[in-house]
Amino acid sequence: MGRRIVDGMGLYAVIAADELRQADDEPNAERRVELLHNAARNLDVCLRAEVLALREAGETWATIGRLLGVTRQGAQQRFGRAIR
Repeated sequence: MGRRIVDGMGLYAVIAADELRQADDEPNAERRVELLHNAARNLDVCLRAEVLALREAGETWATIGRLLGVTRQGAQQRFGRAIR
């Protein structure tokens, strides 16, 4: 894949990066947690899109699991339902 991130997902990555920068500078712990949670949700959107792109390109669940540091079954359980 020549793209750095699946088309259309770049905005989610930019937003997540901005939330991470804000959290780094935020003195209020509750606000930091909120910002980090939002960043994680946006990054999850990106990750799901990339996994879908890999599957559409013919990659196996075993390969995706290896990339994520989980088993084939773990990757399929986490992402398989969203792809169907």
